[in-house]
Amino acid sequence: MNAQELIRVASLWYEDGGIVLRAGNRLFRVYRGILIQQCEVFKDMFTVVQPSVSEEDMYDGCPLILLQDDVDEMEWFLKAIFDSRSLPNPEDGFDYRQLSSILRLSHKYDNAGLKRRTLQQFTASFMNSPLSSSRARPPCHMDLEDRLHCIPLCLETGALWLTPYAIIGMVDPEHQLEQKIVLRWKEHPQLIIQIFQGLRLHMTLIHRTLRKLSFQCSDRDEMCQTSVFLFNCELTRKLDDIVPGNHGIPIYLNMVMRDIKEALTRPDYYPRLGEACKKRIVSLIRECVVHEWAALPGMYGFGSWEELDALKAKALGESKKQRGLT
Repeated sequence: MNAQELIRVASLWYEDGGIVLRAGNRLFRVYRGILIQQCEVFKDMFTVVQPSVSEEDMYDGCPLILLQDDVDEMEWFLKAIFDSRSLPNPEDGFDYRQLSSILRLSHKYDNAGLKRRTLQQFTASFMNSPLSSSRARPPCHMDLEDRLHCIPLCLETGALWLTPYAIIGMVDPEHQLEQKIVLRWKEHPQLIIQIFQGLRLHMTLIHRTLRKLSFQCSDRDEMCQTSVFLFNCELTRKLDDIVPGNHGIPIYLNMVMRDIKEALTRPDYYPRLGEACKKRIVSLIRECVVHEWAALPGMYGFGSWEELDALKAKALGESKKQRGLT
C-alpha cells in the first residue's frame, strides 16, 4: 500500500484511536469501542474471531478496515457518531445530501439511535402539509434529483411516511420525468411500476378537479359570465401545461390553485368576475387541495395517512400525546 495516495481526515483522526477505517482514499482513525457500542454491524465485524493480521492489513500500527462506501457519506456518518453537534439542524437549513447519507449508513450499520435522530431531522424538515402551512416549517428545498434519490431511500430505511412529501414536488420542467425515473431507478423495477401507476391516478385527479372547477361559477350577471369564460380558458391552458406530450408530471395541485386564487384578486386579470363566483372558486380550491392531500399516499401505493402516521410514531418513538391523539 502506497501511503502517499491516502488522506488522513484530520477531524476524524484520533491519535489514541485503535482502528483505521478506509473509504476510497480517505482514512479515519477512530475508537473501536465507540463503534462497537453504537453500531451492531461493527460490533459483529470486530468481535468475530479474526485470523492473524498481516502488515498489509495494518496502518500506523492499527488494524485497517476497508469499507465499500462513498467517501463523503462515510465521513458525514462518522462525524455524526463522534461529534453529535455535526448532525444538521433543520433550524439552520436543510442539507439533503448530508442528512440522507447519515440516514442510509446508520441504517446499513444498524446504529438505531443515530437513525432515529436523523429521521426526526428529516421529518421536521419535510412535513409541511399544504393544509397547515401557517403552523409548519417552510418546505425543504430539494431538486428533482434529490427527490428521485429520496423515495428509494425511504423504502430502504422504512421511512414511508416521508414519501408523499418527496413525490409532491417531483416536477420536471424538461417534461422528461418518466425517462429520468426509469434511468434513476433501474434497480427498482417494482417501484417504477408503482410510481407510474400513481402518476396516472394523480393526473386523472388533477384533470377531474380542474374540469369540475371550471363549471362551478353560477353568477348570472352577463358581464361576469364573460369573465367566467376567460377563467375557464385559463384553466384549460393550465391543463395543457400540466401534461405536455402526455408525460405524467405530478403538479402540486396546491401550487396551481394558489396561482388561480392570486389571479382572482387582480382587477386587471379578471376585471368583471362577480364576487359570488370568486367566493365559490376559493371555497372549491380549498376542497380540492384537501381532497388531493388526503388521497396522495394511497394513489402511489403507500397506504393511508393513518397507517403512515402510525409507522412514523413507532419509528420515532412518539407518544399518543405527541401525535395529537388522546
